[in-house]
Amino acid sequence: TNLQAALGLAQLERLPEFLAVKRRNAALYRELLAEIPGLSWQEELPGAESNWWLFNVLVDPELFGEDRVALARRLREAGIQVRPVFLPLPDQPAYRQYGLGVCPVAADIHRRGLSLPSASFLTEEDVRYVCRVLLDRTPYW
Repeated sequence: TNLQAALGLAQLERLPEFLAVKRRNAALYRELLAEIPGLSWQEELPGAESNWWLFNVLVDPELFGEDRVALARRLREAGIQVRPVFLPLPDQPAYRQYGLGVCPVAADIHRRGLSLPSASFLTEEDVRYVCRVLLDRTPYW
C-alpha cells in the first residue's frame, strides 16, 4: 500500500544509522565474549561487510559448561529475549514433503546456535548486560 511504502522509505533513510548501531553492538559482543571457551560466532569474510542482522553464538556445551537450551533458559529468566538459530529448511514442516535430504552443518548450527539480542535500538549497556548475564552462572529467579 502507499502507507507501507511511505513507512518503508522513511525507514530506508535511517538505514545507515541502524547499520552503525548493529555493527557497533556486534563488535562489542565480539570484544566481551572473545576469551570465553565454548562460544563462537560468525565472522565477516574478507571483502565483505555484514549487516549483523542477527548475532548468533554457537555453544559447545563441553567447553562452555552449559548447552544452548540451558543458556537460553537462563537468559530468558533474566529478561533477555533469545531464540535458537533457525531450523534448517529440510526440517521445516512446509519443506519435509520434498525430501530435501539432510544438511548436517545446518543441523549442527541449529542444535548449538543461539541468536542474541541484536535489534537496532539496543544500547551498549544493553549488550553489556546480555554479556554479564551470559557469563554469570547465578540463577535469576
